[in-house]
Amino acid sequence: MRSTQIHLSHMAHSPALTERIQALARKLEERHSRVMRCRVAVEADTHRARKRRSYDVRVDVAVAGAPDCVVDRHHDGDVFVALRDAFAAVERQLEPLRH
Repeated sequence: MRSTQIHLSHMAHSPALTERIQALARKLEERHSRVMRCRVAVEADTHRARKRRSYDVRVDVAVAGAPDCVVDRHHDGDVFVALRDAFAAVERQLEPLRH
């Protein structure tokens, strides 16, 4: 995999968030050598009535010789938890391809 494409929507750029996404993508590539591309989109909820922000995370992974793996996760309050859960779901979907 050459690079991870990251798209942040309705939120300020965060070096910590970008670094975490890249680390999770590198780990994914190390465990699954057939990963060709990883796209991650993070969108913050823009409704101002909520006291806590919520986040939607979409991870789209292209794998050589297999259908794309797409995971959507939502979390109220912590974008890092949403990322963790999304990448864990991708890992579970790709596990059968390791054998």
